[in-house]
Amino acid sequence: MATCEENPAETLSSLGMLERLRFEVADEQFEGYSHRKRVEDDRLWVVVRTREDRVFRIETQWANGWLAPLVDEYDGGEDSVEPVGTLSSVEALGYASGGA
Repeated sequence: MATCEENPAETLSSLGMLERLRFEVADEQFEGYSHRKRVEDDRLWVVVRTREDRVFRIETQWANGWLAPLVDEYDGGEDSVEPVGTLSSVEALGYASGGA
């Protein structure tokens, strides 16, 4: 997968709701859409839902620079997070056109 030249935190923070994205973690590629997002001064996370209904939370924190984003598989409950690994790459794909 071609990686984006932009910092992953910049790519994640600029995603719009329901915008498609492709990301890689633990040598596995996923494609989905931004489902929820929270951007704060020192923390950023994006929840991504795939077509297969898998849900991931990509999170990074600021510590004199954005740390490498961590990816967890997530089902919406606080106690239901399973670590997957560190984000290798992310690419914003824009919005789907009209049809399914």
